[in-house]
Amino acid sequence: MSQVVEEKVVVPNPQGIHARPSAMIVKTAAGFDATLHIENPAEDVCADASSIMEVMTLVATQGTELHITGEGPEAAEGVRALTALIRRGFDEMDT
Repeated sequence: MSQVVEEKVVVPNPQGIHARPSAMIVKTAAGFDATLHIENPAEDVCADASSIMEVMTLVATQGTELHITGEGPEAAEGVRALTALIRRGFDEMDT
């Protein structure tokens, strides 16, 4: 049985996770041999990161803490990539 990798990240961008960031999450998740999930514990919602419909149900606004988990051969890399994408505000924020 493979190990589960988990990281927590806070959504920094003012728009939160809307359609464009959802698509970026799905595209990023597709690049890894892993099962990746994003959970919003405050709303009791967990989404498969490879499903745009599920990701859009996260109700993740600015300041929401998300838990990203992964399982599989590339789980650590996938979790790191999703965490980095969210931390940089989906490239929507001025640097």
